[in-house]
Amino acid sequence: MCVTLHFYQEVLHNFGTYIRQKWKGKILLPDESTFIDSVSFSFYNQVPASRLVFVESPIVRMKGRKNEVEIAGMKAANKRDSVALCEFLAFMEEEIHAGKEWDEISAAEKLKEFRAEQTLFRGISFETISAFGSNGAVIHYAPSNATKLPIDTSSTYLLDSGGQYLDGTTDVTRTMHYGQPTEFQKEAYTRVLMGAIDLADLIVNNNTVDMQLSLTVRQPLFTAGLSYRHGSGHGIGSYLAVHEGPTLISTSRRAGHLLEVGQFFSDEPGYYHGRDFGIRLETILLVTEASTQYNFDGPYMKFEPVTLVPFERSMIIPELMSSRQLWWLNDYHKTVEQEVGAILKSQDKQQAYHWLTKRTAPIRRAEVAPSVDFSGHSAGGSTIASVCLILLSFVAIRVL
Repeated sequence: MCVTLHFYQEVLHNFGTYIRQKWKGKILLPDESTFIDSVSFSFYNQVPASRLVFVESPIVRMKGRKNEVEIAGMKAANKRDSVALCEFLAFMEEEIHAGKEWDEISAAEKLKEFRAEQTLFRGISFETISAFGSNGAVIHYAPSNATKLPIDTSSTYLLDSGGQYLDGTTDVTRTMHYGQPTEFQKEAYTRVLMGAIDLADLIVNNNTVDMQLSLTVRQPLFTAGLSYRHGSGHGIGSYLAVHEGPTLISTSRRAGHLLEVGQFFSDEPGYYHGRDFGIRLETILLVTEASTQYNFDGPYMKFEPVTLVPFERSMIIPELMSSRQLWWLNDYHKTVEQEVGAILKSQDKQQAYHWLTKRTAPIRRAEVAPSVDFSGHSAGGSTIASVCLILLSFVAIRVL
């Protein structure tokens, strides 16, 4: 046997006795890692300095890299969770438009009821951030009786929530507006969405570390002189902690961690405007193998969304987006309609199904002028090419 079990109160004594009497080599103690503190001082104090080695615990990476059973469970849990959230969003929209009274706390409690109807549900994965208007500008806001605001049509409603299921853990954020958003709110929302899409649409090789993704997700906001003061993503546990290492998409860290097939992480850019409103969009992505024409410095990896909840159509300015971003968005919405819509339809939940079909219909923009995406390529390239061909044909006819 390579494992011996002891009562917790015996561990420290047994550890010290073992390394003094039986093990004369180096001792590996876990260094500080993503979301995990370093080893306790009590254990550290048992090891002579000459034999001490501080490295990140290999268990952190093993937990982060999910096996086939965990991957299947996480996908199933996120699909059921998306069904519950779509039901809730359809319900809330109808209630608010009907003039019903809801506040941040009562809405969070109602969402939990929808989640509780799903099989294998064991509770929420963290305290729900249910934030209307100015409260949405507080990044880690938690509603209370002293701070709760009523939800109406006057501003944005930011909802960051998740569930714990026996087969997986979820974490999803969507921002809604039940009235008429301002032009700036729509621009900010669209730029946050563009950054989320740019991250989700990346192809990377196995030398890529998580912190390298930060600039990609922030670029659409940076272009307009906007930003946000939190990380852009974190690892997700499998019926474990909703914040799990090693993945953390942030520039405020000493070193990055390699991305690996089987990891789940959140894609969550945002924007928070003074004391006025907040926007955040969060979708869970799975790192999978990518099939590429060549394989120099490979293998290559791509990201698959497992959160299946549509985005807020009334806050999207399609003319700001590149053709590639719009294609990703419409393809994602098509998947949402197929996967979640099929469940809602089979359960005869007509209100939620009708809401979903409206939210997932294709979004198009007028090709009035070529726009440039943030990789420097012309999003209207095909339009320009067509115009050039027409002009060349006209010149050829005149010459002939």
